[in-house]
Amino acid sequence: MTTIGFMGLGKIGIPILSRIRRSFGIYAVYDRNPSKGALFSPAKINTEPFQMGSTCDVILVSLSGEDACEEVFFGKNGLDKTIVPGTIVANLGSVSYGFAISAYRRFAEKGAIYMDCPVMGSVHEALDGALLTMVSGDAGAYERLKGILETFSKQVTYLGVAGNAVKMRIIATMASAASLAVSAEAIVAAEHAGIPIGKSIDVLLAGNAGGTVLQEKRRTMEDGDFIPGYPLSSMIRDLRNGLELSASINAPMPLESSAVQYYVAASSIGLSSLDYSSVLRAFRFLSGKS
Repeated sequence: MTTIGFMGLGKIGIPILSRIRRSFGIYAVYDRNPSKGALFSPAKINTEPFQMGSTCDVILVSLSGEDACEEVFFGKNGLDKTIVPGTIVANLGSVSYGFAISAYRRFAEKGAIYMDCPVMGSVHEALDGALLTMVSGDAGAYERLKGILETFSKQVTYLGVAGNAVKMRIIATMASAASLAVSAEAIVAAEHAGIPIGKSIDVLLAGNAGGTVLQEKRRTMEDGDFIPGYPLSSMIRDLRNGLELSASINAPMPLESSAVQYYVAASSIGLSSLDYSSVLRAFRFLSGKS
């Protein structure tokens, strides 16, 4: 029987953990805010990362950004201090390629198996078990993880050697962000032409110009509330990782690179805590509509 631990009880982590628990059960949980762990009683509530290292066969991690991962994995009270050889550490979060390869090597020195398992999707998709999950690393570990990952994913794609899933997640995020930026630009142009946002989105979606990301963000863009399903600040972090990756692999991405500037513009006018679809406001601001 696999003993599963879970680290990171944020907006995405909680629904993912809830779905895993229904099918596999959870032995232990960790969050920097221990009170969140009480939601998952009778799972053991750990107050430090190292407490999970010697008690779980598989540890799934959903943390926001590299700084949090560095602290939890390798900090003073980090997971690496007690981790048992053969333990699988599956990172569901968004990190750079460089961090992923470093983590893979550092855990390998302890005999543990680090797996890239970044997810794409919103909180609603996590609740519905409809995230897109990419996986890379040890093939045998992937087979052990697959059933667990399928509990919260509409698709699980294995991409081979360590780091590939992180690279594909970054590339896919760049493409998705560029698509939404183009849609936002078109919506504002339509507003200048006197066409309401609901009507312009109808046409963009019917004509396949908007794609699934516009469909996903339609409500928040129409309502203008921009409640963060995925914050603009996190998207900018991902896009910067994308520009770094593009340069490192000599793969120019000029269209995506241009789109990044509009998300930066949205941040510059104070929207960083809102959903990344608030890029619509940036286009309105630049065009004199708000």
